[in-house]
Amino acid sequence: MFKTIGFFIANEVSPRFDHLVKEDTGFIGFKNMEQIAEHPLEEKSGRPASAEGRLPGQSIDRFDHGGK
Repeated sequence: MFKTIGFFIANEVSPRFDHLVKEDTGFIGFKNMEQIAEHPLEEKSGRPASAEGRLPGQSIDRFDHGGK
């Protein structure tokens, strides 16, 4: 599963999005979103790592939601 967060404050009324604050820094993200990916773990783990080299200064977080 791949998600994108940013500093853009969305004018969005959907409960899928939320504006969060951590350590005085705000960001937009998805909340309570369930997704199933058809990609193997090796592929999912490799994509964020390859993106880190292309996106200097950006934060890339990985979450495992208990999939098998």
